[in-house]
Amino acid sequence: MKKIFAPLLSQAKKTIQSYTPNHSLKEVWNLKHLEKPSPVKELASFKTKEALNHWQVITDNIIGGQSTAQLVQNNKNAVFEGKLSLKTSGKIERSGFAVIKSQKFDYLDLTGYDALEMRLRTDGRLYVAQLKTAIIAQEMSDDLYQIVIPVKKPNVWTRVVLPFDRFLFTWRGSWIPEGQEPPDISRIEQLGIMMAERNDGPFRIEIDWIRAIRNEDRKEKRRYTLGTRSSLGWGQ
Repeated sequence: MKKIFAPLLSQAKKTIQSYTPNHSLKEVWNLKHLEKPSPVKELASFKTKEALNHWQVITDNIIGGQSTAQLVQNNKNAVFEGKLSLKTSGKIERSGFAVIKSQKFDYLDLTGYDALEMRLRTDGRLYVAQLKTAIIAQEMSDDLYQIVIPVKKPNVWTRVVLPFDRFLFTWRGSWIPEGQEPPDISRIEQLGIMMAERNDGPFRIEIDWIRAIRNEDRKEKRRYTLGTRSSLGWGQ
């Protein structure tokens, strides 16, 4: 198991660090009639129970697995929790996954933004953020961009930054080493968070919000080193 996720975990350690934001930022260039996006674009907030209706929970139940999961609200945060099971039955050879996915956008355009930012608290297990972009052909419907959500300590609220150019292109959970390109953020179809540690047992992650940010505009104290995308791995 460690061997499978070692490249992803190695990348995560080099890629993202927590930081202290500063929101006193200019939002417009000094060019007449030409504007760039605001430094922050909110993508998800869970202050109301109705906000949960924009997300769906998917587990290995759809292929006959026995994992369980739910998405509930607690103190105006979303709680994605459940119990992962690797038990298989019938013709199923592999199970053990749970994911939350947003409703499909009518192509969300994040052109001009550099990264996703999340405020969350986890139990210390392995979680992965997902981006689904426009499908070019039907046979590419299983394509996803993924990246490990790194946290320093379990059970502590943390802000993490996930640069778009660090996401790894995958197909059915396996990374494609050839032809890796950053996601087309002008046509994002869906966001997701996956419980990716394939070990039996309970899991829990709390999410306060998810948003897109412009790093070049943010005069903040930040510390993160970007590793090479080729050092990532997934489902090998």
